[in-house]
Amino acid sequence: NGLSQNNVASPWAKPTQTTTYQVTVTNVYGCTATSSTTVTVQSKPVLQVSGATICVGTSSAISATGANSYTWSPSSGLSNASSSSPIANPTVTTTYQVIGTTNGCSDTESVIVTVNPIPATPLISNVGALTFCSGDSVVLNSSALSGNQWFLAGSAISGANQTSFIAKSAGRSEEHTSEL
Repeated sequence: NGLSQNNVASPWAKPTQTTTYQVTVTNVYGCTATSSTTVTVQSKPVLQVSGATICVGTSSAISATGANSYTWSPSSGLSNASSSSPIANPTVTTTYQVIGTTNGCSDTESVIVTVNPIPATPLISNVGALTFCSGDSVVLNSSALSGNQWFLAGSAISGANQTSFIAKSAGRSEEHTSEL
């Protein structure tokens, strides 16, 4: 079972489970000798992997489980190419291959680290300290077409996710200065 041939000196053995093989040789005089060997079948590891999505300049852990040791490639952009969970910080979207090994048997999987660009810094037409009179208003414009969120003193302004926002003073009779 599991031998390529049973009447040759060096057959290929491919058993499905650990098997002990016995070989008997006979010389030209009819004398025999017997020997045996055991072929141990180890279970192949089954890797489970996870990639990540990051923004340019950030990092995230990627991971592999199911083996005793790991080798990641390419190793560039990884904190430790032998770790089960290296920190990845590539500058472009990268496919990493990991080989997991247990008892000399290995499995290979791939993960993708998707690197998304950072949006361009929006230009604001009236940036810095603005001075205007009580009851007046000023329009603030962002060059970003979407994804805007305006803040005043570190807090988001309700309903201010547009490309422009109207800032209006509290209605006092004095001049008002606001830092946006």
